[in-house]
Amino acid sequence: MKALKKTLSLVLAVCILASMACVAAVSASANAGDSVHRKLVTDVVNSEDQVDTHTYMFYVPDDWKNEYNDYYDLTPNHFAAGIYWWEGPYNCKDYQGDLENAWPGYAVTETVEGQPNIYVAKVPVTAGKIIWNNLVDGGTDKTKPIYTAAIQSMDIPHEYYDPDEDGYGFYPEGIPEGFDNMIFVCNPKATEENPLTHKFTYKGVWMYYYGNGEYGIYKTRDEAVANNGVLKDGAFPKYGLDTDVKDIEVKVGQTDQVTVNDSDAKSAIEDPSIASISQNDTGVVTVKGLKAGKTNIVFSLDKDGEVETVKVAVTVKAADKKANTMSVKSTNKTYKVSKLKKKAQSYKAITVSKAQGKVTYKVTKKNSKLTFKNGKVTVKKKTKKGTYKITVKVTAAGNATYKSKSVSKTITVKVKK
Repeated sequence: MKALKKTLSLVLAVCILASMACVAAVSASANAGDSVHRKLVTDVVNSEDQVDTHTYMFYVPDDWKNEYNDYYDLTPNHFAAGIYWWEGPYNCKDYQGDLENAWPGYAVTETVEGQPNIYVAKVPVTAGKIIWNNLVDGGTDKTKPIYTAAIQSMDIPHEYYDPDEDGYGFYPEGIPEGFDNMIFVCNPKATEENPLTHKFTYKGVWMYYYGNGEYGIYKTRDEAVANNGVLKDGAFPKYGLDTDVKDIEVKVGQTDQVTVNDSDAKSAIEDPSIASISQNDTGVVTVKGLKAGKTNIVFSLDKDGEVETVKVAVTVKAADKKANTMSVKSTNKTYKVSKLKKKAQSYKAITVSKAQGKVTYKVTKKNSKLTFKNGKVTVKKKTKKGTYKITVKVTAAGNATYKSKSVSKTITVKVKK
């Protein structure tokens, strides 16, 4: 009986220890920044002896890297990209019951030598579509900063491109042989919120990798050089009708330029009273601001009856104005009581010269014995001996070239015996 109790106690102790170890492991794996939180894809798909693999590269944009990454530890270039696939060998959905491989998938730490933004992973040839991400599980709470810190690519096909299947027209004949040793590059102009996960998703395309961080849509580097198509540092090739800027801001009287990538494109300004445009034979359009306001330049290109258009927003602001040249002179006056006994007296109290814009007057400090109109002061009849003052604000409104200006003058009228 004693032996049975000892055996049961031992079993219970082992179970408790196992349970504690399990909780500890789960807790450790849930901590962002824990370098063992995610399995390395190199540890799982570690050789071509297991399954046939292809080597895929991915250019991680700088803005994908943040402190929520599972491998981020505040040291330079210590970042892991994430890679995920849900079908085929070693899929992240559930590899041998190990739920640590669920979203955002495996960690990828291998980069191309000298290219810290180009990550490399071997992926089973028969795997389903792959997704690259920044190894951040943003969760579902949109109020938390980590939610918008989670970024991913589109679902990427990695078997082949049918003709024109790339979505940009880069490969009109397709790529039937697959993407082994090619690089997937995001299109910085094509980001959207995924309708299923509500995470930010980047579109992109496969390109040929030439080495030294260079890539392009041409099969060899020589072809790329001949077509000015060698790219690097996350650059994406131009496609369709496009311009070098999407908005322009000029002041009245000033000019700026926008270049369209197809010189056959026609340009038109929606509101010619706000800005004027002129286009040369290389596709460069010069924009001149005419008056403050907003409008658009519309570029259009007719390709066999299909018209492509792209807009450039134009904002025209008022030009920097000169100081108003208005000069104001005031004159004081003295009258005798006898002069005012039978009749009011008026005189030119304010003289304005070189004013730019309409001139207006406003009495800011009144006096019951004095009136003011259009620069003249009138002293009322029968005003007695004394000193009387009024203050007048003179304003020149300015114009397209000159600022407005205001000057205040105090006018003194003395009445003596």
